[in-house]
Amino acid sequence: MDKFEALQEFFIGKDIVPKGKFDCWVEGAETAFIAKDTPDGFHLLDFEYLAVFSFEDCKQHAFIVPALAHCWLSDHDMGRDESRLGRVKENITQESKGCYSIDLQIKFIEKVYIHQDDTGQIEYNGQMWTGGALAAAIVRNVDIKNT
Repeated sequence: MDKFEALQEFFIGKDIVPKGKFDCWVEGAETAFIAKDTPDGFHLLDFEYLAVFSFEDCKQHAFIVPALAHCWLSDHDMGRDESRLGRVKENITQESKGCYSIDLQIKFIEKVYIHQDDTGQIEYNGQMWTGGALAAAIVRNVDIKNT
């Protein structure tokens, strides 16, 4: 649930509502067994879930929270397929003049990859595997010199 946790930290860092007035949780998680070797690694599962973010006593403009969510999704969930996941659902209630309760529901799909590891905890196809990210280097620039 990397996307859920990253968006949670993003909202906490924005200090949108008073302390204790922000909550979030996951509902309705489902997994689909994929078991396919890909260029990114062995794709074991797709994990689909609904993330709920709740803000109480929000004294920001009512559209700040949805705007922040959509901008974060644009920057951090670039492969997002709204036709499959649906749109972000928002429930905005005005509690008093200039004070809102805002609930967001965002569906995510995350791919779960595993890699071979003799000390791993997952046994599959007669081998031991470990889940999680692998360390990777990203090359940004290459200079080739003729010698």
